[in-house]
Amino acid sequence: MATLLAGVLTAAGLAVVAAPAQAADEASLQWKISNQFANFLPVHTLGDGATEDAAKVVSFPRQSGSYNSANGTATVNYSGWVQGAFQNSMCPGNGTAGDTTCYQVRIANPSIAIDASGNGTISADVTSQAFFESGGVPAGATSTQRVLVTTFTATAGDWVGGNPFGSLSRTPAWENVLAPGSAEAVDAGITDPARPYNGASFAQPFIKQLYPSLRAHFHQTSATAQPNKAPAQFVAQAPAMKVTSNVTSANSTTGLTLQVSGTGFRGVTIPGDTGIYVAIAESGGLPDVTSMGGMSNFAASNYVSSAAISSGTFTSSLTAPAAK
Repeated sequence: MATLLAGVLTAAGLAVVAAPAQAADEASLQWKISNQFANFLPVHTLGDGATEDAAKVVSFPRQSGSYNSANGTATVNYSGWVQGAFQNSMCPGNGTAGDTTCYQVRIANPSIAIDASGNGTISADVTSQAFFESGGVPAGATSTQRVLVTTFTATAGDWVGGNPFGSLSRTPAWENVLAPGSAEAVDAGITDPARPYNGASFAQPFIKQLYPSLRAHFHQTSATAQPNKAPAQFVAQAPAMKVTSNVTSANSTTGLTLQVSGTGFRGVTIPGDTGIYVAIAESGGLPDVTSMGGMSNFAASNYVSSAAISSGTFTSSLTAPAAK
């Protein structure tokens, strides 16, 4: 069943119900991760198109996805990776001649998602490795896993611009993210009941994914504030979904026929969620679309399969009977 995101898009009451889309452009996700990542894992290696400026803000190029300018929802995928490492001549390194890496964290292929309630997430492929024993924790590594890294809130009004793409600047949550002494904290390997102080932490799945000797870099380990560990502000860029419509026929017998075209759409978001719906509704609002049964409340609707969405674009024709 297609994702049920809807917005009134024309005075005639054209509503498009869809998942966001894919197309290449120059948009990017610009994120420092945190000052801790920048300054205490200071040796940065980048790949797959990611770049970094002098302030150690990493730019991950957009791969696919868009945002809905009407309600602020978004699903945007970025590519590239950054690996932050700490090096010291006393460390054994990674086995390469002359390498002195003590430990490293790699964050790759980040994505942002924002739902209709304004709840936002950043997820990424994460792996980490320690090359020496620290605090009784032996050398070791975690295999790459895609996890929730951090969360934020955003509304449609937080997106600015839009030509050729919009920008969203937010600072992710820090305090009251992971309750100290909670089962979730213990599950992430934080066994001190006082930690993380003030609940200040990156998201629990990210902490859990890190190798144990690296977790302290991403949550508050002291009663004294540690703002350097907090997630840094990010700027996410993406194109907006756009829809145009043209009346191809209209009379009192056959009804109203519209040709609808859209750009910035994506036919598949999650497994089992495929295609989009194009629908006509009365202006001034939308019928309930929280279930498939709600589609019958539209004057007319068409399903567009994911196979019919090429490079984020689609065209569909639909007719509302004169009786409606």
